[in-house]
Amino acid sequence: MEHHGGTGRTPRPWTSVAIGAFLLFVAIAYWMWPGEPVRAPVVPAPPAATPPATVPRAPSTVPAPAHEPAPDAVVPPVVDSPRRAASPLDVTLGGGLSGVACDGQYVWVANQTSGMVTKVRGDDGTVVASVQVPADPIDVAAQGGKIWVSSLRGGAVTKLSARDATVLDTFKVTGGPGGLSVDGPYLWVTNQTAGTVTKLRARDGEIVGAYRVGVRPLAMARERGNLWVTNNGSRSVTVLRRRDGEVVQTLQVGDGPYGIVYAAGHMWVASYGASVVLKMNPSDFSVAGTFPVPAGPAGLTASGPFIWVVSNRADSVTRLRAIDGAVLETGSVGHGPLACASERGEVWVTSPRAGTLSRR
Repeated sequence: MEHHGGTGRTPRPWTSVAIGAFLLFVAIAYWMWPGEPVRAPVVPAPPAATPPATVPRAPSTVPAPAHEPAPDAVVPPVVDSPRRAASPLDVTLGGGLSGVACDGQYVWVANQTSGMVTKVRGDDGTVVASVQVPADPIDVAAQGGKIWVSSLRGGAVTKLSARDATVLDTFKVTGGPGGLSVDGPYLWVTNQTAGTVTKLRARDGEIVGAYRVGVRPLAMARERGNLWVTNNGSRSVTVLRRRDGEVVQTLQVGDGPYGIVYAAGHMWVASYGASVVLKMNPSDFSVAGTFPVPAGPAGLTASGPFIWVVSNRADSVTRLRAIDGAVLETGSVGHGPLACASERGEVWVTSPRAGTLSRR
């Protein structure tokens, strides 16, 4: 046999088998030897869900958002708290009713047609007494246990006892006496045909003075040292100094000024033709606000923080908030309502056409 290169030896078969077995043994031993295991990537488990806490309904110290009230908070109403509840009442007294006044227990009403003044119990509307006075009684005022009644065509002012409705005295006043305002020991009277205001001594009717104002003066209201007078025929308000009747200012206020009342530091004037109520500043005589109301505002009265407006053409009465003129409520009343008076959160309204005295 011929050989080419190599070591010159021929390899034996068992040697290859032994080497292969040895290598297999080493591999198996290495694979089975305990060593550091191969670690899989650690993925953190999601956090356990926290059960929702039970929130008690006790008041919280955490302020609530500005746009919504806190839980269980007491939220004040947008408008003023309701006034003292009083059931509506209508008392039929006959046509021609005009001025009205309250004395704390009774309501006094002038009737131009019958020439009578009627005393009505405020609690239930019972007519207690009726008194004859000079012709065409048009306005009523109450103060200090006395009732005052002006008679337009009768040219007089009558003083009555509030206790028993007896006539105490009658004072002659010329020029068509109309609106009344009691001012301590004095009584002011508007004279509709003469265009003047008369100042009387309330004790004995002595005339202190008569002062020129505008055309057809109707109503008056007092503030500090001044007396404000609405002049229905000259579209103005005259401001008089109460001490001596001197004219302080004459203000143009629009069509048909009618009722006037002082409340919340301002004068409020009803403009019949414009169907608005003007809020006027007594310090500089400027108009602080103009507030629309139902058609034909006539009588005005104030009770606490409220102003009542009687609308003659709308057969309604409206309650305003005196601080800002906001309308709080409007309700129907009578037919052709004209005058009003208020106390204890109630308003009394006279309706000449319906012949009723109404409580609202």
